[in-house]
Amino acid sequence: MNAGGGSIAGMIRMLALFLPALFPSWRFFPAVEPSPRIEVAHVGAGPAEAWRAFRPPPARLTAAQMIARLFWSPRRNEDLYLASCAERIIADGRDHARREILKRIRAATPEARGRALRFRLVTVHREGERLVERTVYVSPIDAPAGDPPEPAS
Repeated sequence: MNAGGGSIAGMIRMLALFLPALFPSWRFFPAVEPSPRIEVAHVGAGPAEAWRAFRPPPARLTAAQMIARLFWSPRRNEDLYLASCAERIIADGRDHARREILKRIRAATPEARGRALRFRLVTVHREGERLVERTVYVSPIDAPAGDPPEPAS
């Protein structure tokens, strides 16, 4: 009887050690905060900078699209990388993260090539019933190589 009881206890102990590997705890996040959104403006495009979202999330996804994204989603992977870069900028102002975001904006936006631009990071959170946007970072003007930035008006 002891042999059977000991092996069950051993299996339960082993299962208790194995389950956290399958289902990790999310307590390693100190806090869950809003993910920053990236907005872009072309400098000198008009009297005021017109900010627009860079790669906004799709308004709707079908069930088939959601399932497909579980297995193949290179653009979403890059969006997660950009969110990570944005969080690094907010945390400690890393210049490498700023350059990575600018490089990807220029590569993904044909109208950004050859033009001065800047980006900003905006967080959105809920206060009661309304959504509140807060700008947490505005990049310096980035002119294409060889072009001086136009003065801000």
